[in-house]
Amino acid sequence: MSVSKTLATAAFLTALIPSIAAAQDTTPEAGPMEATPCGAEHFQDLIGTHVSEVALPENAEVVRPNTIRTMIYLAERLNIGLDENDHVALVYCG
Repeated sequence: MSVSKTLATAAFLTALIPSIAAAQDTTPEAGPMEATPCGAEHFQDLIGTHVSEVALPENAEVVRPNTIRTMIYLAERLNIGLDENDHVALVYCG
């Protein structure tokens, strides 16, 4: 690439950077969770609660760190992911 093309490219990029930085954040705001087959949206408030304080539905499976599991996805199964201290960290279907 010639020096003039390199300088032209550098000038273009230098002019482009401020406009990229000034662009608005288009990330959508988090809204209510959509309905899921397992009903996970109804159990999101359990996050942070100790598992011993939680009444789990029949379709729930408790998943502790480093638990060996099958890779079978069941949309109607509610998974309750725990952290190292047995507090609910995740609630999801599968």
